Amino acid sequence: MKKFWIVLFSILGMICIGIFGVSSSQGNEQNVQQPEPEVSYNVGTVTAESLKIRSGLSTQNESIGLLSKGDTLHIYGKIDDWYIVRTQNNLVGAVYADYVEGSHQEEDENAVLLSQEEQIFLNLINNQRIQNHLPEFELDENLLNIARLKANDLVEKNYFSHDSPTYGSIFDMLKNNQIAYHKASENIARNLNAENAIASLMNSEAHKNNILSQDFTVTGIAVVDSLQYGKIFVEVFVAN
Repeated sequence: MKKFWIVLFSILGMICIGIFGVSSSQGNEQNVQQPEPEVSYNVGTVTAESLKIRSGLSTQNESIGLLSKGDTLHIYGKIDDWYIVRTQNNLVGAVYADYVEGSHQEEDENAVLLSQEEQIFLNLINNQRIQNHLPEFELDENLLNIARLKANDLVEKNYFSHDSPTYGSIFDMLKNNQIAYHKASENIARNLNAENAIASLMNSEAHKNNILSQDFTVTGIAVVDSLQYGKIFVEVFVAN
């Protein structure tokens, strides 16, 4: 129980700083003033029709909120059978882990390949597919390397386009790296964090269609820090 309160107070402190220290504008560009402090978390999705968020690690603890099926939340850790979480409206507490699809980052099999921000980005993308009854994307290491090449190029060459002055189009990059494909596409975004980037992408019909395509089954993603925009996000989609 002591560990629960330590985690809880740490998260509450981070939320207060995050709420009062960040300003943003609409669209896929944001004015970066003070980034939210980085606290390790993963993204989970509620699988039960309803799920109570409690003030402690027991059903005897007070219910402080109610989540619905499909709601997403941040997972900061697991203690016994409970996740320490933060909801989208900044409610912090504990939920029973069996009713949340997701796990703490150190348990994720992709953690060895992905940075923390990339793992969050991938989870958010797959959450969109799950909510639309589509299978999750399979992460491909070759596509991951291509996405990172493109993301770093966007930052280093200071441009924002699907056509790279260094590598050409995504189709050129796939061809030059001997990656066979039947169909391919690319999403790029610039934003302060992964949650805002996904929101912007899902508000664009073309980008949304890539994320929710039934044809694309594998992906590679990259997230790179940008002094101008906060972060650059790249996702490569391939259908074999």
